[in-house]
Amino acid sequence: LNLGGSVKADTSAMMGAIASLNLDLVGFDTILGLAQMFGGGDPSTTAPLEMLKQLSNRTTNGDGQPLDSFAIDLANTGDVTVNGKPFNPMAMPAE
Repeated sequence: LNLGGSVKADTSAMMGAIASLNLDLVGFDTILGLAQMFGGGDPSTTAPLEMLKQLSNRTTNGDGQPLDSFAIDLANTGDVTVNGKPFNPMAMPAE
């Protein structure tokens, strides 16, 4: 796990701040598998993780393991993007 970024208070921003976050994660498939196992087959348990996986920029690290990278931005308009793609959890399909 590698995490970095910044948050800046901005009274003119819709959410009161603007932010940028970079996250690199090894083991996302393991986390998803655990959620499936402990979720008892309930798709609502894994739906948010599946959505994030679709937004990931997946590469491999130096050990050949999958590396999921996320560049998350909160704009002054309140819009959130992940790797330049709009993020709207309310748009997740109903199960």
